[in-house]
Amino acid sequence: MKIDKHHEVIIRILAKELRKNRKIIIKHVSKETGIKEIWLNNELKDALFALKYLPIQAKKVLEKRKIYVPNYNKEGFIDFYQKGNILQILPSSTPILSCVLLPFCASLSGNNVIVKPSSSTRYLGRFIQQILDNNQYKNIKFKIGKGKNLLYSLIEDADFVFYMGSKKIGKSIELFCCKNDVEFLGEFEGNDWAILLDGNISKIATQISKNVLFKDGRDCDSIKGVLIKNSKYYRMKKILFRELKNLIREYPTNRETIFPSFKSSLWIKKINELDDILEIMEKNKHGLSVCIYDTNRNRAINLANKINTSRVVINSDTLDINPLIPWGGVKETSRGGVDYWVNKFINKKLIEIN
Repeated sequence: MKIDKHHEVIIRILAKELRKNRKIIIKHVSKETGIKEIWLNNELKDALFALKYLPIQAKKVLEKRKIYVPNYNKEGFIDFYQKGNILQILPSSTPILSCVLLPFCASLSGNNVIVKPSSSTRYLGRFIQQILDNNQYKNIKFKIGKGKNLLYSLIEDADFVFYMGSKKIGKSIELFCCKNDVEFLGEFEGNDWAILLDGNISKIATQISKNVLFKDGRDCDSIKGVLIKNSKYYRMKKILFRELKNLIREYPTNRETIFPSFKSSLWIKKINELDDILEIMEKNKHGLSVCIYDTNRNRAINLANKINTSRVVINSDTLDINPLIPWGGVKETSRGGVDYWVNKFINKKLIEIN
């Protein structure tokens, strides 16, 4: 599948306008969502970075490729084609990155994309739509508004619905899609944990605290719990309580561990053996990200290989993300990175030749 040059041109124009209007965009989005401007500024940087390289990565993903099957008297090729009319229901927790990047991940392959941003992200939706209209780009349309009637009317005209947000709302949308024979893909909030085995306790505690407070804990990669090696526990606990105060729960219930609140909160738990970590990790129904802090590199990598999550970050926190690097997605969680986002919105076709 080839990418039309018009897609690449509009991406360059949008990136230019986003940079030019950076301050006013961040100001409006911050006012609408309550997210601090400094955090949105970082998100816009990530979005522009990913947008710059999106066409390059998309071309690679969409390239027709030969498949090899041993002892088989046919040649096989994988090609790609559009899903059709795609509805993207996007969250307020990543208002800039999702609205800027995900629509183009779908439209580059020729899909018609309807974008339903969060009702608290109206300004950016209108801003992008104006640029698309001015340049006669018809593959993406933003629908601004709120309410079930609007949402369900959009679903009825879709071939594929992609949803990011809370599980409760997502499941109701999935049910409606099922009743109307519409393909659905839902990605829900995360439950990321940190594991502290060894390292600079003060530095690690500060990094985790900043993560917990980032976007009031409403990012899918917000850390919700920390497993701390016994010998480091009391020092780490002291610093975390000083920085986060009443946001910390020292003895979490099973429910708090598995279903944390989608806000700034943190539980901490003491661990004695590495096997304890794997046993506790199995209880996590999400599998988005986990970070491991350890001065012993080999031990950290060995543990990372045993943990069932889509991302493992060693000696940094879970918000240390490059949107161009793909991550998988296991259990009740999402996939990400440009490669995965492009792949979500295409169908694969097998061509066999005798």
